[in-house]
Amino acid sequence: MVDHANVSFPSPSKSTVSLGISTNDVKKLDDPDPDFPSVSFPNPEEPGALSQAFGVANTVNPSLVLAADPDAVRFSVAVRFNDGVWQQFTADKLGILIASYLFASEQTA
Repeated sequence: MVDHANVSFPSPSKSTVSLGISTNDVKKLDDPDPDFPSVSFPNPEEPGALSQAFGVANTVNPSLVLAADPDAVRFSVAVRFNDGVWQQFTADKLGILIASYLFASEQTA
């Protein structure tokens, strides 16, 4: 089971619940605010954009953080490694990982 804290609500939460994945949201960010007071720019790939999500994650101890911007066109994932350090993957990095997986899957088929 994977938990996550997210920047955008409710898009990622509805998706994960439909897959049977439990979630932990950043409660302060559940209600959209058009002024985006928690970040300088509403993009989960920007430095510091996941700080509140990491705060929740460090409390509930998930292995994964999912984040989307308010209209869910930008997406980011962070994974906690064994040393406790979070590694954030931007959409570009996620694209490379997905492509690598697909190429590897095609070669074994």
